[in-house]
Amino acid sequence: MKKTCCNKFKHLLEGESSFGLNIRVIKSSNSFINESKKRGFSFQKKDSKYNFILTEGYNGKLDNQGQSTFINFCPFCGINLKKFYKNDIYINEDNHIW
Repeated sequence: MKKTCCNKFKHLLEGESSFGLNIRVIKSSNSFINESKKRGFSFQKKDSKYNFILTEGYNGKLDNQGQSTFINFCPFCGINLKKFYKNDIYINEDNHIW
């Protein structure tokens, strides 16, 4: 069983992505980080490669969905997500360049 920061976050993390609110965990590839640096975004060595996105239900393609927003803190318990989730076992989205 995966340890999560709180039960509400776990529900959105492990829930079905096609309906309702859900959380996508994406690991940025080195090519994505390098391309981002070229476009002026800065990444520090200590930055996590994991990104957390709160989304409405969608069909599995992040570019073909409703509303979404990147989040850094759990909306329920307030924990810093990039400090808590440091393992690939939490990744639940991998169908794009991240």
